[in-house]
Amino acid sequence: MSTNATDATLRLWQGETYEATLTVYADAEGTTPLNLTTWGITDVRCDFRTSYDASTATFSSTLSGGEFTVSDPTKGVIDWEISASDMAGIPAGNYVYDVEIQNSGGKVKKIAAGTAIVRAEATK
Repeated sequence: MSTNATDATLRLWQGETYEATLTVYADAEGTTPLNLTTWGITDVRCDFRTSYDASTATFSSTLSGGEFTVSDPTKGVIDWEISASDMAGIPAGNYVYDVEIQNSGGKVKKIAAGTAIVRAEATK
């Protein structure tokens, strides 16, 4: 299984719903989707932090919290949605983030990471 995470900069707006579709791959080339049912996925999680050293997250998304949905598990597809009201509560600024999946055996795989830029909202 690939350990390569997608390195991406997210550009987000306060007060706007954020939606993304993530595909998890079993190979480093990104050609074979990981069957998340067979893999035994139990959690998807993401934190926005002001730095990698920050002791607390500014914002967190989880599978149990409803921000993530495993929409097509046999094709490795996970949908991510942060509501407009949740986005409105995130202070404008630059954050680091990563998205991880975990399975029933405790294995963790990082599937995305990078910088999240949250821009201020003028219309409230």
